[in-house]
Amino acid sequence: MDKKVFRPFWSYDVISTEKWLARMGASGFSLRSVHFGSRVFIFEEVPPQGTEYRILYDKKRNGLSTELVRCGWQAAAQSRKWLIAENSGKQTAIYPRREEVIAKTRSLSTLTLVLMIILGSYLLVGLMMAVLIWMLVSSDHVPVEYVPSPYPILDLVPYLVGLAGIFIMAWVIFTFVKTKIGLKKLLDEYARALAAVSANAGVDCRNMQSPDKSRLIKVAKRGWYYDYDKLAQWLEQAAGEGMIVRGIKPNCMFLFEKAEPRKIKYFFDTQKNAAQDYYAKRFQSGFFLVADSKLRMGRLIIWGRNYTGDEPAPELFASREDRLACAKRLLLQSTRISILWVGLSILQIFTSVIGLQNPDHFERTLWLCLMSFWIVFAFIYSVGLLRAIRGYHKEKGRIMENGQ
Repeated sequence: MDKKVFRPFWSYDVISTEKWLARMGASGFSLRSVHFGSRVFIFEEVPPQGTEYRILYDKKRNGLSTELVRCGWQAAAQSRKWLIAENSGKQTAIYPRREEVIAKTRSLSTLTLVLMIILGSYLLVGLMMAVLIWMLVSSDHVPVEYVPSPYPILDLVPYLVGLAGIFIMAWVIFTFVKTKIGLKKLLDEYARALAAVSANAGVDCRNMQSPDKSRLIKVAKRGWYYDYDKLAQWLEQAAGEGMIVRGIKPNCMFLFEKAEPRKIKYFFDTQKNAAQDYYAKRFQSGFFLVADSKLRMGRLIIWGRNYTGDEPAPELFASREDRLACAKRLLLQSTRISILWVGLSILQIFTSVIGLQNPDHFERTLWLCLMSFWIVFAFIYSVGLLRAIRGYHKEKGRIMENGQ
């Protein structure tokens, strides 16, 4: 007997969905197929079994690799770019990779944040206008005459638009919160996987472990992602003073731990899909992972390596070409968010200019305030864009000059 379950927000938190699928299997319902469009999961009744599930976002539609199939993984359901893999009872140490799912969840979280800001600004203007109209209607000093619409249904349009706006805003907020929770779970799992890779590589994995939060010192550094060379110098100077960076928070907060002063060389990289041996090779070369941050508009990997004053500074990249390619990737990542916000700001400024044509003085004032807000926003991110380009050319010049 088949059982259908409607789960509309399953992709917001894939780890919770995987645990739910495993519980369904343990209770005697095995996943047979998924209607991804209608978000309906179809199960068939079977004897209870222990099945592991992994939800993948197969962007290139390559399916499961030969190695995963050999280890017992098979596709339980697949549609478009989503794939749900299952492993029934076979012990395995190999699991499907999560990078694409992390990127997809992060993109949805970023999109809902942008929508919250845009919708919130318009709802604020609409609320202020509604309050003004209510004050005018309830005032005894201002005569108000109600003129009914020739079509009564048109009188309901403003209310319907308001309700639709509130409903969309509620959905956007819910989506943002759920995707943030799902992203945190994915990143925690990813950190544990990296710690395992570090241990298997035979290197000290203490840098992968969560430090005692009570010992961490928080230091804010705004706009750090626009000049990585300057950031590296700052971190290296801090290490020389006994402040070792242990992580980065999304709000531009760096976490330091007090330790013995040491010489550490830091490197920055960004990878959409790192190769299977990307981490193992660097661990085996003596580097330790400072952070693998899934930032709002990209990903930043920070490597470090201890060295003494008697030896030359270590180098992460094998050639000058690799170093230049990394600098270009970092430039594209750091400018992506600036280009997005500058473009949105220009669109909102244009909309505000149209709103300023309204003859009502109060409404013109509201639109002027909104336009001023977006002008400041555009200026801040334009400066950031210029800083990122300047930082890239400085790094390029240094690489070409040193020949490394």
